Amino acid sequence: MKPTPSPETDYKAPPGMDLNREIWDAVFGDLSKRVRRIEGKAIEYDDTIDRLTDQALALISQNVTTEIIARRAELVELQALSDVLEGRINTLLTNGVSTDDVRIQTAIAGLTANRLHPALAELLAKIAANATGLSDLKTAFEGRRRITVASLYLGGA
Repeated sequence: MKPTPSPETDYKAPPGMDLNREIWDAVFGDLSKRVRRIEGKAIEYDDTIDRLTDQALALISQNVTTEIIARRAELVELQALSDVLEGRINTLLTNGVSTDDVRIQTAIAGLTANRLHPALAELLAKIAANATGLSDLKTAFEGRRRITVASLYLGGA
């Protein structure tokens, strides 16, 4: 039998080879088998990639969808809170602050803005009624030596 091109010789034609049907079928038959095997591997590879992609997408969908739903509920709550706060801010801008909305942080038990307002009004009324006594007190203090930083630290006037 005459030598034919083969995979071992990279399908190079040997010297003096005549191309006939037998050689043609031998070379291309071998190439055909190899191409089919490669195509089969490519199909398996593509199927594997598709399956892995589908599995990854399912896993992402399962985990991320749950998280998105949970965060969506939080966003709805935050939007509701934002709406309430926006309403309060608009009320403050248009109506001002009522004494009911003022909280006083103090050491005096039971002191609230509602109780403080009338107490301050009463105090101002008493001060107005005793204005002459206060002016006498002012005059007495004006006669005293003025206290300054210099007088405290340097003994000066």
